[in-house]
Formats: sequence, structure tokens, C-alpha cells
Amino acid sequence: MNDNKYRIIVIGLDGATWDLLIPLINNGDLPNIERLVNIGVKGTLISTLPPITGPAWASFSTGRNPGKHGIFDFYYLKDGKLYVHKSRDIKSPPIYETLSQSNIRSVIIGFPLSYPPSKSFKGIMISDFLYPHKSIYPHSKIKYINEYKITPDFSKKGINFFEDMIKTNTLQFNTVKKLFSKEEWQFFFYLFRETDTICHIFWREVFKEEMNETAKKIFKNADDMIGWIISKMQQNDILFIISDHGFGKNYGVFYLNSFLKKIGLLKTKLTLDYRISIKNILKRGRTIDLPKSPIILRFLRWTLNIEIIKKIFSIINLQVPFIMTKIRYTLKLLNIPFYTEVIDFEKSLAYMPTPETFGIFIKDNNILKDRLIKILKSMRFNNKKVFKEIFTKEEIYNGLYSDFGPDILFLPNNILVNPKISPLILMEDPNAFHKMDGIFIAYGNDFEQGLKLENISIYDLYPTILHLFNLEIPIDTDGHVLKKIFRKVTLKSKEIIKYEKEQAKINRSIKNLSDLKRI
Repeated sequence: MNDNKYRIIVIGLDGATWDLLIPLINNGDLPNIERLVNIGVKGTLISTLPPITGPAWASFSTGRNPGKHGIFDFYYLKDGKLYVHKSRDIKSPPIYETLSQSNIRSVIIGFPLSYPPSKSFKGIMISDFLYPHKSIYPHSKIKYINEYKITPDFSKKGINFFEDMIKTNTLQFNTVKKLFSKEEWQFFFYLFRETDTICHIFWREVFKEEMNETAKKIFKNADDMIGWIISKMQQNDILFIISDHGFGKNYGVFYLNSFLKKIGLLKTKLTLDYRISIKNILKRGRTIDLPKSPIILRFLRWTLNIEIIKKIFSIINLQVPFIMTKIRYTLKLLNIPFYTEVIDFEKSLAYMPTPETFGIFIKDNNILKDRLIKILKSMRFNNKKVFKEIFTKEEIYNGLYSDFGPDILFLPNNILVNPKISPLILMEDPNAFHKMDGIFIAYGNDFEQGLKLENISIYDLYPTILHLFNLEIPIDTDGHVLKKIFRKVTLKSKEIIKYEKEQAKINRSIKNLSDLKRI
């Protein structure tokens, strides 16, 4: 174990926003978070652009922008197909790997794209929701996950789903307690995902002025967990509570790919819909196996896969898309497979591949990029701009992997940008989605009390944690040590921040590539 005096705890409240937490605090529903706000440091944590779970958590854990760590989405496109990223796809060393190199042991629970760890990892890790199954490293610790649950059952609806979320929280928290109390560690991370899930699925309950009592239980569960951790903290322990992004209301939907199709830049094709959606793959972390079906449905699938039949339906789809939409909806209710219109990546010049992309990929055409940016900047709906800002990837990313990101990125103006192929392009539809402003709380004896900060970057946590552990900070880190959070009388506020030298950076890069089996 490292001889540093600190133990550092990071609790991730996925998608948490002060817009939701402050009303709950004022109502007395979150006493533990309220206490931390009063005696610790409260801030607004600015997410990555786009404010999406995959790149945001990777940026927190590496202190670098997606152009350096290579994660722009949960998915990446290769040979016209979408694939889910794996832990080895993160091109910069995450914080738990960096700490392992200094013999600092970690407990990592549910961190997106973390599992499996490299061979050099020191500590315990439980697989995240993107990994195909429940697992723990090392396998000798399997007793901790016998009753652990990675995600709630997304096939459940309404109150049944709420109850399953509560059950998932309880089982995870039981594991958190055991690992926190029984194992030796200096860095502890746990991601509480349901604060994001509930906003995606039950935003009407969450965003009411008087929050639905059932929905409120999710946030109370998180607060209870935080209260338990505070009660078990040692004198020199440090606690950070952060979110990867915020959340907020939208008033409408912009079907971007439908727009790109209308102006001739995107081509589509019909494929059979087996109820396997991007949403399901993201939620469950794997491709879902097709259930066995009656022979008549298997015959129907075979018939619909005949090319001439596909061609006929393609023509019908072009001529009467609204009718086809109604047919699809009806058959979906009956669980009968039918054609879904999807992007033909090989034939398209521009496209938004997934809901998590928040950007447009363009096939090597700067003139087309400039034209699209001009069009998007001028778009209006209900007398409002559709986008607050439009960016090129060169304005947002820097690093070896920048070219893998979207060519155009955008911040919507309270409107959801949906990649679904729809007969409509713009429509009013109240919904909710990710926003840039997340939450930040820092609590410990060496930190200021009652301090309020704005515009903390998600990149800043990585160098701050390394500074607390008295470790060198890689010189290509995009974040900065949060010196303002330290009390003026503490040693850490006076210490010189140590940055690695260029040769050390080269040696580290070679070692990381070897450890992570990339050479």
C-alpha cells in the first residue's frame, strides 16, 4: 500500500443536477447531501461536449478530452456496423490504472467501460452495465456479488420498474458496505446509475413541481447511501460526489437523420426489427439473444427477408411513410417482426449514428461540412433557434484520436436531437435529456467549508486526485488541480504541483500500451 495519509472516495450520481437536488434539499428530503453542501465545497461540474455518459466518465477518469482517450460514444462504427466499446478501447490510462502503478489499491464498482481491468490493476473491480455479464476481479472475491444486481429489469413497467430499481439499489448498496468495510483500499469508486435512469424513463414524475413520492425514493436512496459512507469515513478520508452530466427539460424533438435524408445526404435501408434496439443493448450491455418463436413467425421472418419483398416495402415506405409507421407500431404491440428503416452507413454522406452521438459524421467533404453548419445555425422551430451553438470537432477535440469523433457537434436549445428515421422532422414533444451542468461536492478536513464554485471541469478531478496522493500529473492532462477547494492552512494548498517530465511521459505511454495489451 502507498504510505499516503489519504483515502479518497468518489460517488458518481449519474445524470444528477442541482435543478433537481436543490428543491429536494429545501424540502428536507436529502439531509446528508444538504449537510455536505453546508460544510463542504459545492460546485457546478461542466461535462464534456457532448454531455454523454461514455465520453464524460472516460474524461473524468483520464483527465483528458475524447480526442486523447478515444471514447466519443458507447458505440463506434466499423465497416458499416456499430460496435459497443470495451475497456481496452480507452486509449489513456484511467485513474485506477494510474494509481495501480504507484501500488495504490482501488475498489471500482460499476464504472462504465472499466471491466475487465488490465493485468497490472491492483484492487477489486465489479463489472459495469456495458459488460456482457456480472463479474468481479479477482474471481476469488466472487462472494461479494452473489446477490449483486447490475441493472434493474427494463422489461418491467410503471411501479414494478420503480420497485426493481429500489431492489437494485439495495443489493448494490449491500455490496458497497461490505467492500468499504472489509477490504483494504485507498481509492473507492461507486456509480449510482438510477438517478440517470429515472430521468430518462420517468421524467414526468421527476420534473413535476411536487415530485412523485415513488420517484423521490431513488434520490432518497442515494442520500441514505451517502449518509452511511459519511458515518464510516476515517479522519483523513476525502469524499467527492460528482455527476457525469446534468439533466433538464426539452420542449420538442428534432429528427436529425430524417432531415439529412430529406436533403439527400443520408440513405436508408429496411431491416427486420427483432425488438433489439440500441437502447436495449446499452441498458443490458450486450446483444440480446432472439427468443425461440412459433414456426409461423419463423416463416414470416424468412418471407420478409426475401429481396423482392424488401424492395416492394421500400417503395411503399417512400410513398406512404405515415401508413408504414402505423403498421410498424401495431405489429410491435403484437410482438411481430417487421421492417425498420435504418441508416445505410456505406451509402450516406452525413449521419448521426446513435442517440449518444450529439453530432454528425461527414464523409470527407469540407464544403458539405460548411454548408451543414450554416443550415443548422439558421434552423428555427416555434420562433426559437434549434441549436444554441454549433462546433467543428477541431474546436472541441485535440489529440491523436480526434479524427474518430463527429465532424460537427452541437448544443441543442432545449430540444432533443433524435437519430430515429421518422416521417416528421420537427415536432413539439415534452421530454428530457442530458445537459452540460452536473454536480460537484468535495468534503474532507483539508477542504474549505461552505465554499461555492462554478464551472469546474470534469477533467479537473483526475489531476486533483493525483495531487492528493502526491503523484506526478501527466503533462498531457487537460484538467487542473482544484487548489481553490483546499483550506489555506493545509499543506496541500501550499505544495507545488508535480508534473511529469517529457521522458517520463514517453516511458509511461510505452508501459501503458504493454500493460493494456495494445502492443
